[in-house]
Amino acid sequence: MRARSRGEPHPRRPRGGRSADAAPHAFADDAGARRGFQDFTSINEGFRTSEGFLRWLTSNDGPHGYALGLWRSVDDALGFVEGELHRAMAAQQRDHPFEYSQFVGVWAAHTLGRRTTYCERCSRPTVAPADECTSCGNPLHDPFLT
Repeated sequence: MRARSRGEPHPRRPRGGRSADAAPHAFADDAGARRGFQDFTSINEGFRTSEGFLRWLTSNDGPHGYALGLWRSVDDALGFVEGELHRAMAAQQRDHPFEYSQFVGVWAAHTLGRRTTYCERCSRPTVAPADECTSCGNPLHDPFLT
């Protein structure tokens, strides 16, 4: 078995998921919340076409909002943050704020755990990624590889 280089994905891990950016925020008022929703919605296309982008998740708890972006690597996350689309949105937020409070950080995964798929036919585990069950040969669908 050959050694992997530091940046090479582990064959038993999902593709990516090595970096996350989190953005807890609170809106200043109803108008700010509406504008924030519109701005975040408009920047979604930029996320989807960015190198290394995996998922963008958001939730709200009253006036508090939370966003979590998943990226293949820290470099991919920073590439988006330093890109023109994000810089323009950040400049607009600084000039005409719609948020009362905001914090953003980028984190790298310290440890990536093993991902397991359970066969629909025999219920036995198979370490992902895999095209078929190692116990019975049943085809497996891996939603994280699409």
